Amino acid sequence: MEVAEAYAPAHITGLFQICDKPADPLQKGSKGAGVCLKLGVKTRVALEKASENSIEIWINGQKQNAAKVSETVVNEFLARTSEKFAVKIEHTVEVPVGAGFGSSGAAALSLALALNEALRLGLTPIQAAQIAHVAEVKCKTGLGTVIAEFFGGLEIRTIPGAPGIGEVHRIPAADEYQAVCLS
Repeated sequence: MEVAEAYAPAHITGLFQICDKPADPLQKGSKGAGVCLKLGVKTRVALEKASENSIEIWINGQKQNAAKVSETVVNEFLARTSEKFAVKIEHTVEVPVGAGFGSSGAAALSLALALNEALRLGLTPIQAAQIAHVAEVKCKTGLGTVIAEFFGGLEIRTIPGAPGIGEVHRIPAADEYQAVCLS
């Protein structure tokens, strides 16, 4: 059994411009600014060789019938190997889901990083993050979240697109700053 874990921060977008005209999902994204949080999504992946691929997804201890972004990420990774696996994914989400904290992007990113390690595909972190970005775009759950979470901190996105394509400027911020969020 192969096991890997990864983390991605949550993200709050302060302002944004949608840039979804390109046909290539790697080129789609947003311009804008936001901040990443210390809280985020921790993902644990366990792989066992199997006769056919299967996916089991848990979020905060609850088995999911459908988790389209995670399923999209897993299927893209499984398509890159000739072996078959039973995949168990455990997402621990530290922020409210569906409240604008970029939890689907953080889940996709942490999952992509963990799968790359567990499957030993040898992708760079940017290549793994690009898979997470494309999954978010295809599932219509985010446009600039993955690139912001990949680079972290306080950021300004000046060119839309996936990590390695879009452009992010990080602004140094001291650790003593805190964001208070009410929802």
